[in-house]
Amino acid sequence: MSADPGKAAAPEAFSGPRPHSEARTAVENKSASFDFWVAYFYYSKPKFNPDDADRSIRQQLVQGLYEGFVKEHGQVIKSYFCGEFLGAVALTKEATKGLFGRLHDRYELHILFNILDGATGDEESVQLAELLYNCQQLARNANDLLEGPDLLVCLDLIYWIVGEALARLDENRAQGPTQATVELHRSLLDTWKDKFEDAQEFYSLSAKRGAETKYFAGMMAGLLALLIVGVVAGVGLALSPASGLPLRELEGTFFGGAVGAIVSVMARMTKGKLTLDYEIGSASVFRIGMFRPVIGAVNATFVYFVLGAGLFRLTIPSGIWTRFFLFTGIAFVAGFSERLAQDMLGRVEGAFTSSPRGEPQATPGASRGRTTRTRIRSMRARMKPSSPPQDDKTTS
Repeated sequence: MSADPGKAAAPEAFSGPRPHSEARTAVENKSASFDFWVAYFYYSKPKFNPDDADRSIRQQLVQGLYEGFVKEHGQVIKSYFCGEFLGAVALTKEATKGLFGRLHDRYELHILFNILDGATGDEESVQLAELLYNCQQLARNANDLLEGPDLLVCLDLIYWIVGEALARLDENRAQGPTQATVELHRSLLDTWKDKFEDAQEFYSLSAKRGAETKYFAGMMAGLLALLIVGVVAGVGLALSPASGLPLRELEGTFFGGAVGAIVSVMARMTKGKLTLDYEIGSASVFRIGMFRPVIGAVNATFVYFVLGAGLFRLTIPSGIWTRFFLFTGIAFVAGFSERLAQDMLGRVEGAFTSSPRGEPQATPGASRGRTTRTRIRSMRARMKPSSPPQDDKTTS
């Protein structure tokens, strides 16, 4: 991506005659940014640089800068350069190695636009400049979060909008806005804004789908890590003096909670109720996904210990496999629904405190209220008419 609008390139690239040391270093290292290459391309033209000597140096360096840009960012698929002011957009493709050395194409959209150069002061130019800035932000986000075909589709939509907007600004700069073109441009501007909203919606959906994929991959990685830890811990416990522990039940509980947590996430993904902040980045989403089965396993293990300690009334069968199935099923529920472990944690906490969690403590006002209600009921009982006395009958 290019720099921020209004700060389009390095100072040396835009200024007058200089030693061009930065450009020569970039050519030698075969690594150049889009801003540097485009700036040298423009200022190698008489229309943008009246200094013949400086222009001649830039003409000698511009090809090397282009080759450095291609090596750094990939082949240029398509591009558009303005003719009246410094503004350009280019879409590049670079073959990179992914997982297991597999090659895949990495696309990137580069935008160079100086608002002060492109705007002519009319309302349309201002709106176009704002649209270009929004496109630049969206392209930056897409480059950071999207991959593969989704990235190409999104960047292609943004490229079309930026190319059309730059062409319109170029036309306004060359001919000036007229009453005949204003109405046409206004309708075109509305069309471009609609296209930009489509690009935004596609980006959001693609980023959400990509985040869900990364989250699921993180959960699988977390489950694999738990499997390794569980096997190592099981072997260690079996060889330790504490070998009398019910290892089968512990392992079933441990992995039952982890699987329950994963199934819970899969159910929410199927219903479209999984909420992820995809803007934090793919690596962060992956790490958070790794924590999910760990949390499920820990919650399930806590529930197992609480039930095994007899803190709750639960008839536990004596059969080995029956106990295994029972605790594994409870562990799955604990991992699937975090509420079960949280409620049980609250009840255990309440068992060791003076006021159980979730039960409100008595206050002086509440005590007086109960006393008043008791007195009222007592007064009503005394005021209630009693049954007439019956005559005592004696037998002679």
